[in-house]
Amino acid sequence: MSDKREENRSKNGSNAKGGAKSAARRSFTKTVAVLLVLCNIAMITGCFLNPHMPISRVIGSPLVTGKWDGETFTNEWTGITFDLPTGFTVSDDNSTVRGYYAEDFMIFSKDLEVVISLTYHDVTRGDKLDHTAEDYLDITRQQLQESPTKTYSFREPYENATIAEWDYVLVRGELFNNDDPTKVFSVDGYAHRFVGTMMVFIAVYRDDSKDIVRDFLGSLERTW
Repeated sequence: MSDKREENRSKNGSNAKGGAKSAARRSFTKTVAVLLVLCNIAMITGCFLNPHMPISRVIGSPLVTGKWDGETFTNEWTGITFDLPTGFTVSDDNSTVRGYYAEDFMIFSKDLEVVISLTYHDVTRGDKLDHTAEDYLDITRQQLQESPTKTYSFREPYENATIAEWDYVLVRGELFNNDDPTKVFSVDGYAHRFVGTMMVFIAVYRDDSKDIVRDFLGSLERTW
């Protein structure tokens, strides 16, 4: 009987640990999702002062997303292609176009240590035709720093980066939860102007996973 009670206590302890781990994972997933939504809202609202103005695209074509063929992703419009990294999962909400905003892909590691997305933003609306990648990141930073529940710290100056043979402007930062001053995770934003579109990579990751982000971005190739 004593052995049986001991076995039950052991099982209960394991279940409690498993439940705590699951709760922590759900919390991190929610935090990452909120961050990505905030980033995209900031980029959209910052760049399009009047969404009711007619489209005046001067170069290029409407936003085009890529496709998955098994574990290989390819966007023929921008030429981006890559194989899904080992241990990563593809978000269900991929390759969607919503007017002047499109999400090409979002992938995340199974342990939720890394989330990476690529979005496109039509910058041919309003008075933003001449905006550079630096201008775009300036607006994004300003919008994010107005969040009442999160505190963002961005580094200066901006850096230069190359992804799949194209030059990007990079801003690095950290995100803190106002209820917990401990740093939650790092966030990097890469912006590149592609004709009338701003291409934006967002990488959210734990500090000890930065090499995974670097290796993934370095693995991206072009089809043309």
